[in-house]
Order: sequence, then structure tokens, then C-alpha cells
Amino acid sequence: MFTLNGFGTTFVGECDYEPDGTCITTAWIVALWVPLIPLYSARVLSIESTILSGANY
Repeated sequence: MFTLNGFGTTFVGECDYEPDGTCITTAWIVALWVPLIPLYSARVLSIESTILSGANY
């Protein structure tokens, strides 16, 4: 997923959690950070967002 200046793709929402740490989420096309068009739903493994934020000081 990639978003630049509010335009791109992102995952929105989570549901159907499993004991192994996975959940179902939906990938969306976004404009100005607003989800516009759903692309697909997938079961993903949740990880801490702080690891990917790039804001580790």
C-alpha cells in the first residue's frame, strides 16, 4: 500500500480476528485520505504500526 499527499491505496477497517493474529481488512483507492473505491479484502497479519511509521527516534 502506498499513499503520497493523500492519494494512493490503503487498508481500511479490520474484522474477523483469529487467534493467530490475523484479521480481514479491505484495500481502498483513496483521494485526500478519503476511501473512494474498494479494491479487495484480504486476511492479513496485524503488526504494530509504530514499526512502519518511520517515526522511531
